[in-house]
Amino acid sequence: MQDLEAISADVVDAALRLNRDLGPGLLESVCETVLAEMLARRGYAVARQRPVDIEYDGMRLECAFRIDLLVEDCSLVEIKSVERLNAAHAKQLLTYLRLTRQPLGLLINFGGETLKEGHRRIASDYTPFAPSRESRIGNRTMFDLQGKTALVTGASGGIGSAIAKALAERGARLAVSGSNGEKLESFRLELGGDHVALQCDLSDGAAVDQLVPRGVEALGGLDILVNNAGVTRDNLAMRMKDEEWDQVIRVNLEAAFRLCRAAMRPMMKARGGRIITITSVVGATGNPGQANYAASKAGLVGMSKALAQEVASRGITVNCVAPGFIASAMTEALPEAQRDALLGRIPAGRLGEGDDVAAAVVYLASDEAAYVTGQTLHVNGGMAML
Repeated sequence: MQDLEAISADVVDAALRLNRDLGPGLLESVCETVLAEMLARRGYAVARQRPVDIEYDGMRLECAFRIDLLVEDCSLVEIKSVERLNAAHAKQLLTYLRLTRQPLGLLINFGGETLKEGHRRIASDYTPFAPSRESRIGNRTMFDLQGKTALVTGASGGIGSAIAKALAERGARLAVSGSNGEKLESFRLELGGDHVALQCDLSDGAAVDQLVPRGVEALGGLDILVNNAGVTRDNLAMRMKDEEWDQVIRVNLEAAFRLCRAAMRPMMKARGGRIITITSVVGATGNPGQANYAASKAGLVGMSKALAQEVASRGITVNCVAPGFIASAMTEALPEAQRDALLGRIPAGRLGEGDDVAAAVVYLASDEAAYVTGQTLHVNGGMAML
């Protein structure tokens, strides 16, 4: 195990370097991010933090926090004193440390005159927040979702059923959702296992707000949210009715936002999660007669990027998968000339399959995608190289 005094000095040195090099006035979140990166380069990973009572020159520093750092064998240690700093520097340093969620607990207290050995407590039962790369890959199959729980909307047909099957095959326990209760229950039975079916009309805001809590109650938690459900109401813009615009935005964009907002709560408490939203190549390229659909899908991409920035520090990733033309009953019914014209736009020379999209979702849901967030994976056979 690393020398504990050396560890404490290393972390303090990183924070003091920030204090010296960056100075006051920077956004708190920027300081926290930079310090987390510095600690990561030094071999630490931050798991959690909680308030502690610290006094400096007889004044209580309310911004003092305890942080947990993972080091080699995951032991927990407390260091009670570090060198004396002025109050302004102490507050800055504590702010830098506040959200650097990594593993070893290190309790930094401003008030001592020298760097002391202080009080140490080692507990061998500490469980780290983030597994190492070795534990994620070396000791098990990649893309393993055993023990994970997932909610998939629009799960009973097409792309949604392929996604649900792929997640279940990798070990996840599912709550599958859709608007057609009979079809949904039939699909749940097809999946087998102890998955659950949760009927929901995504055009009903109140019902949408209850879907994630229902899923959490049924599954005992929520690790993965897949926003797959969507509708189309195609029309040329000059002819598009307000209700055609409103319904597509309500189901495709607003419902997805409501579900993300609800899912972030249990994921933040668990210090981790995956939010994956199915968009479309149309959101990036546009398509005549689909102004409403294109707007909803482009909106999902922008929303996901914003959410990714908000929750990244909590171990939650937010990404999109944008399918191109996927084989369906509708594409099978196209006249041969139209089908050939469609295939001519795709360098891969074929339509996509639901499994192509599902594979991207499984990757983003797995530990192997822990460092991928705010991104869109384009699954379109090369028809739009974005």
